[in-house]
Amino acid sequence: MSKHKKYIFVSIPLALLILAAFNIYNREIPISAPAPVLKYNDEKIKVSEGEHNWFDKNTGGNSFLAGSSYDIGEKMDSVVIEPEDKIVFDLKGNPKSIKVHLWTDYNRATVYKSYTSSDVKEIISPKTEGEYILEINGEWDETHNTSHIFKLKVDKFTFKDINLKANSSTDSAEICKKLFEKYLDSFKKDTIAKTLRIKKYTIDGVSKAESNESSLAFFVDYSVKPETLINSDWAAGNGEVKGLWFVNKTAYVTIEKSGDEYSIKSIGTGP
Repeated sequence: MSKHKKYIFVSIPLALLILAAFNIYNREIPISAPAPVLKYNDEKIKVSEGEHNWFDKNTGGNSFLAGSSYDIGEKMDSVVIEPEDKIVFDLKGNPKSIKVHLWTDYNRATVYKSYTSSDVKEIISPKTEGEYILEINGEWDETHNTSHIFKLKVDKFTFKDINLKANSSTDSAEICKKLFEKYLDSFKKDTIAKTLRIKKYTIDGVSKAESNESSLAFFVDYSVKPETLINSDWAAGNGEVKGLWFVNKTAYVTIEKSGDEYSIKSIGTGP
């Protein structure tokens, strides 16, 4: 074999590699499907992936099958949010369009809001109390689209107004306990939905997770006796039923401090 033929055989694979790298670098569509990042009060909102397509039209591929978006949302934990409050989100990759759909039953969804890639990405929660399943759909072309689902519980009560004053010598675990007691006391009100209302509660333990100059974080072990066990929202997350109580529940509580004032920033099941 001549040297010229060797050069030809070597240069063809090299040229193909360079061409492939050039196409990847210059393509307008991301290689893998992006996921949106949602935040409420600076805390991330969990999303679940729904059915979507992500493959090149010329090469073919498979769709991602996940089942009904409504069913996926039904199984998710809710994020508690005030009426007409703001969620911010970002979806990378410059999709041609973004739509948020509101699912009302297994087969029915309506467009809640539409965006272009340059729009500010904000979702305003519904004004009416209740649970809502929403889906964020990004579209690049007919074979590149995304689906991510999340669930909201719109409730007039949240922990924004729960605060207390304490001097620097007060034990931080005691501050957390008092704030969490205020939080649980709020669920005793007659104005709270029956599925959220509680009759009694116990704080079974408080342990510090982390702290800095402006915030604290604690794990709180607690139990609640709900107004009703049937369809109770307290069944979500962790814990177990014992008689008329949900016991062995754990909450991860973050607290903001400003001077001598402390307030709850977020409550979840983990960091």
